[in-house]
Parts: sequence; C-alpha cells; structure tokens
Amino acid sequence: MLLQSFSCFLCVFFLGSSLFFGFPLSVAHAAQIEERAIENPEMEQPAEGDERADRKRRRKQKRRATSEENREQLWGDVSLGLGFQEGAAFLASASAFLTPQDVLSFFYVRSSAFLFGSGSSASLAYQRFLHQSLYVSLGLTYRDLTFEDVFSDAVVQLIDSEFKTQTVIRDIGIDLSIGNKWQWKNFNIAVDWLGYFERISPIKTERRVRSTDAEGEVQNTTESASSVYPRTIRALRVSFGYAL
Repeated sequence: MLLQSFSCFLCVFFLGSSLFFGFPLSVAHAAQIEERAIENPEMEQPAEGDERADRKRRRKQKRRATSEENREQLWGDVSLGLGFQEGAAFLASASAFLTPQDVLSFFYVRSSAFLFGSGSSASLAYQRFLHQSLYVSLGLTYRDLTFEDVFSDAVVQLIDSEFKTQTVIRDIGIDLSIGNKWQWKNFNIAVDWLGYFERISPIKTERRVRSTDAEGEVQNTTESASSVYPRTIRALRVSFGYAL
C-alpha cells in the first residue's frame, strides 16, 4: 500500500514538473522561430497570392538597360538606311564609340532625284549624345552633285531642240544634324530628324549649257554656278545598324 502511494506521488511529481518547465520552454522556442521569420522572410512559406506579388516585384526590378548603358558594352557599329538628301538617298555608315556619349562616324550617301540627276557625299562626323538616345552631330562633308533643270529646259526646247543644261557641284562644307539613336544590345535604329549643310569651300561649281546659235550650230558653254545649292536642308534619314 505504501509502495503504491509512493509510485502515484512520483507520477504526479514528474507530470507537474514537465508541465511547469516544458510550457515556458515551448513558448520561448515558438517566439524564437517567429523572430527568425521576421528577420528572414525567406523562411516563411508565402501564400500563392504573395508569390505572385513577389514575382511581379522582381520583374519590375529587372528593368531594361538604357541606350547609353548598352553602348558602354560596345565599340562600334555599321548601319544601312534610307532618307532624303537632294532626292531619295541610300546611306551607309560606320561608327566608333569613343565613350558611351561620344561617337565618331563616317557616312556615305548616294542620292538620286528622278529625272533631275544624282549625287553622292562623304562625311566624317562627331556625334554627342545629350541624353540616352538624343544626339547632335557636327561633321565635315564632301559633295559631288550632277543634275539637270528638266522643266525649264523643256520649255526652251520648244524653240531650240538642242537646248540642255547640266549643273555640276563639287564642294566641301559643314554638316549639322539632330536625331535619335536607340540601342538594344547589338541592334540599333537611328533617325536623323533634321540636317543642314553649309558650303565653306567650292571645288567645282559650273553650269554647262548646250544650245543652238543663230547660224544653227550647236554650242557648249560653261557658266559659273556658285550660287546653286550653297546650302541645303535634309529631313528624316532612317538607318538600321548592328553593333559589336
């Protein structure tokens, strides 16, 4: 009987001790886990809605690099394009990226005015990017133009069937332009919105005239054409390029 009472006492003693000491330890352990979860949100298992919000936030953080940042990884590009310069024009260019904001470019342009003639030009230009894709350009350009005054010649040809004029211009001038050039990794699109050419040194500017004199003989004369196209304005040259 005494042994049974002692056994019951021990059972009650150990059960009470476990409840008394174990409960605070469990509470403390739970508090530690909660504190760690607050400090390290990754330890939590987010709900499905939270996961979607987290993915959306990460996508926003992965923004696209700007044109300037893309140019930092490249050394230059080559481009082909179309535009208007004394007529419909085809252009080719090669550029070297000195810095993400400073570019040295060489342009070759071949233009053709339907029925009027054709021309070509070569330019060496310095481009300065003012903000991301916006640039201004200053260059030295050589022009070689040959064209005819078809409509006025047609009027004179009613009287003199041999009458024909041809104007030849070779000169050097300053070329100014403003545009945008958007860079996506290795691919780019450039748009020269507006350009201006001003002659600084004429090399050859002459107007060749073929006509018939009073005796009916055909004569070829040459006149000065220094006042023809001393300055020109161009608009909208678009080119597509690949950068390395």
